[in-house]
Amino acid sequence: MKSWSLCKTLILFIGLNFSLQATSLRLVAEVIKIRGKVTQLAPGERLARTVRLKERIREEASILTHDKSFVQLRLDDGSMINIGPNSKAIVSKMSKSGDGMINLLKGQVRYNIKQNQEGNKKFYVRTRNSAVGVRGTEFETIYNPENKITSLVTYTGEVAMVKTNDSQDDSKTNLKRAKRVVRNFDNKIILEEEPALKPINEKELEELLKKDPVLVKRGQFSQTVKKIDSMSKPVKISPVQLNALYANREFAEKPRNKVNSANLDSSTARLSLTPADQDVPLEGIYDLEKKLYAPKSGGFIDRTTGLYIAPSADSLFDQKNKVYYAQNIGEIDKDTGNYVPPIGIDLDAKKGFVSQRLKKNAPAEFVARVSENKKLLNRSLSQDVITGKGHSETVEGSFRPLSSRELISKNVFSLNLEPYTQTIRQEKDTFLGSNREYISESTRDVTLSLDYASGSRWQPTTSFTFRSLTIPESQRGTSISQTGTAMNSLSVGLKYSLNPRWNAIARANLDQQYFLHHVSSTSGTTSSFIRVTIPKFVTGIEGSLIKSGRFSLDTGFFLGTNLSKTTGDHKLNGLGLNVNYFARMRYWLSQKYILSFGLQGISESYNVEGTSQVYKADVSRSSSGLHLGISSYF
Repeated sequence: MKSWSLCKTLILFIGLNFSLQATSLRLVAEVIKIRGKVTQLAPGERLARTVRLKERIREEASILTHDKSFVQLRLDDGSMINIGPNSKAIVSKMSKSGDGMINLLKGQVRYNIKQNQEGNKKFYVRTRNSAVGVRGTEFETIYNPENKITSLVTYTGEVAMVKTNDSQDDSKTNLKRAKRVVRNFDNKIILEEEPALKPINEKELEELLKKDPVLVKRGQFSQTVKKIDSMSKPVKISPVQLNALYANREFAEKPRNKVNSANLDSSTARLSLTPADQDVPLEGIYDLEKKLYAPKSGGFIDRTTGLYIAPSADSLFDQKNKVYYAQNIGEIDKDTGNYVPPIGIDLDAKKGFVSQRLKKNAPAEFVARVSENKKLLNRSLSQDVITGKGHSETVEGSFRPLSSRELISKNVFSLNLEPYTQTIRQEKDTFLGSNREYISESTRDVTLSLDYASGSRWQPTTSFTFRSLTIPESQRGTSISQTGTAMNSLSVGLKYSLNPRWNAIARANLDQQYFLHHVSSTSGTTSSFIRVTIPKFVTGIEGSLIKSGRFSLDTGFFLGTNLSKTTGDHKLNGLGLNVNYFARMRYWLSQKYILSFGLQGISESYNVEGTSQVYKADVSRSSSGLHLGISSYF
């Protein structure tokens, strides 16, 4: 009995205290829509109660939504606040002009803030580790107390956001815990505690938002990053998800087995919203020293956990919207915009991707595939960077080297210098009557190439080569001349991305080379090396054998055929063969410049004949030398 009397006294004391405070708090919002179970604890009230349609909400009221629930509030200036499922928010400090602040303690809230005529409205959102400031825009914030991540996506306009130093761990801070007496849903009186947000006024918030905020523009995403104690640099999210989320203002949800999978190729989608251009590389960046982090663009937001799932290395590029579109990392429900992990996998706020409990008789192949998918997906979360816990393969540095798949989305210009030695073997020459071998000196190729940016696995490529080749007199003798030393080569082709490391290539070349030719005249027969343009068709593969940080060891192998060609009375019979190969070390000098150095070789064979001086010969040509190149993408 004594404990009950003490409890009643405590209730009366706290209730009286809140009642006195509540008399000075304004009614600032009206309930427009409700779905499911929504309660509020108004200032001065002892018990949480159900929110009703058309009800007016007072400043400092705490709104709590339950599973699959939603409530829409209209502020006095016409701005809309939509609170999603399993969320808790406090409507505080509202003025008639629309200035005000929302404290988001957990869950998801969407805002459509109206701008005033003067353009000086100030509206703020706070979570335990971030502050957001807007003047008039539509955006959404997510705060998950389990992983302590605050995430934001902007639908229209732009939003300023900063990371704050508030902590969830009150044992390490001097923050007091807020206490209130409530009656739970079993009608029992309980004393409820929750960590209090550090008190802060509008002036302090405004000063915070002036200190290196990120500006999140239309269609962009940012989140708190524990490891750099800052916000991630804003990046574009999947345009397909952006538009689906934009249309789902009431946080509609669907069972996993009812998902209507969206076509994730944003280049073919009809979009009402397109993301604004971002300032950081589309492939992402992580520099701990400079406190820079941005995930790869085009990823998905999970509204429940607040996590961002970045596109994998094999994602393709949407040239139209300048963003990657994710593949094999899950689905987006076309009707709600909600993220759905792959079959057999769930997304946990703390652990990341985890395997579902599979049936005991599940096929071993399926179990193995789920396990492998889980590992690949967790790499895309960068949890070690975002939450400061866990492990990922996030590469630290001022930039991240691009994969071969990502380079296909860029225009890549290359300048290559290739000094080499060429050996020409003239065998079974019916005019000379013996086999001859000629070795060149001072031979070099200077090649300019351009690979054209593509939004698919295919990439057009072109190159032009200036070649200089001299066969010294000591090799050919005084009876054989050489008509000039300069040659050119032109190539057009297509690359096809097999995976993030390897490409298949097909090229058509017009390649100039020197051939020994015999010509009869009234003064006798003369022999000389003449320049002949040879049509060739080449196919092969190239890619990275080993990758480590900025370095990679690349190799390639190509097999082709030399087509028939007649030049005057010199005839080149097809189909001769050519084999090309190379091994190179590649090093990323900076974000956009790549240095390559290595060895290469070429081997070719031809059958030739003359019509003026009738002869036939088998010709083979082999070249080996160095490669030095520099490339840049734009």
